[in-house]
Amino acid sequence: MEQTIRKLIDRARAAQEEIEFWPQEKVDEMVAAVGWQLYQQPHAEACAQLAIQETRMGVYEDKLLKHMKKTLGVLRDLHGLQTVGVIERDEVKGLIKIAKPVGVIGALTPVTNASSTLAANGLPMLKTRNAVIFSPHPKAKETCELTCNFMRDGLRQVGAPEDLVLNIQEPSIPLTQELMKQVDLVVATGGGAMVQAAYS
Repeated sequence: MEQTIRKLIDRARAAQEEIEFWPQEKVDEMVAAVGWQLYQQPHAEACAQLAIQETRMGVYEDKLLKHMKKTLGVLRDLHGLQTVGVIERDEVKGLIKIAKPVGVIGALTPVTNASSTLAANGLPMLKTRNAVIFSPHPKAKETCELTCNFMRDGLRQVGAPEDLVLNIQEPSIPLTQELMKQVDLVVATGGGAMVQAAYS
């Protein structure tokens, strides 16, 4: 179990180190490419359809709309945002803020938003030059895999390392706990129990 997660972390870390010093323009191109792969109607439809089949939750039309709106909304929010180099200067206090990636982020995703959460969390993580390993709910693992595959397609198109976006293919509580132990930062989206586990 520990080795399974360690292998994912090592792959993600190598990918993150490859883009750590990319210029803003290249980072923005990467995020746009990944976002476009997620947003395209046939891809969004495939994600929404699989989420309904796999989780047996929600309404297809709502899943599709949420997936597309979340993706587009996050892309809009990230557009023009400076995440490389000097991002703020305070002349009065003599402070300069320089953006630096965290490294490898473990992202716990809920069964209720099986694909839209990946877009909402993954795009900002890439924008800040981090790698992400998604740990989906076991009842949403196929949807997670499909969504991540679209994201990896976008990374490939612009010459970014695919291992910036990884996912646990056979998720379990022990694997998720091990992931949370080993990553540099945990982002948990879901119910109270999941968030409490992440805080601990």
